[in-house]
Amino acid sequence: LSDKKSDKVTTIEDSDDEGSLAGSQLELTLSSLPDALASSNATHRIQAIQAQILLARYFLREGRLLEGHYHSSAAAAAAFGCRLHLIDESAKCTTVSGTASFGSIDLAAGPLASLGLCSLLDIPPPRNALELGERIKVFWSVYTLDVCWSVALDRPASIPAETLISTPLPLGW
Repeated sequence: LSDKKSDKVTTIEDSDDEGSLAGSQLELTLSSLPDALASSNATHRIQAIQAQILLARYFLREGRLLEGHYHSSAAAAAAFGCRLHLIDESAKCTTVSGTASFGSIDLAAGPLASLGLCSLLDIPPPRNALELGERIKVFWSVYTLDVCWSVALDRPASIPAETLISTPLPLGW
């Protein structure tokens, strides 16, 4: 996280007084999440999902299972809201007549569209291969985190096993 007052990037591990730095970093992160998810900027939404992933991992490490499970589930919900599970291997960075699409997947179609909910977290198509790769990695990070939490807590995963996932594995996995 970057401090708005300076360009210095701090981490929890940078401080001798871990409690105060961890508390302030945690407070800053948690207070920034709602604005990032509500942003019309796709980058902010992806970063919010990444922050949820980091928070879940932090809380797991700290033994704060309820909070970790909450952030893991929130990351999964946001990733699905952004349709990150529906990136197919032929995905191109395109917009078709004003409707975002990843390859052959029309994001405006489906059950949410009939309810008028399809635009809640929709993000535009990636602008380049780097953004596409980032979205693929974010989805699979969410997926593996969800599986880990379900094992750790002996509970069903937030992402059901029968879920259609067309997102390819990231290169190098």
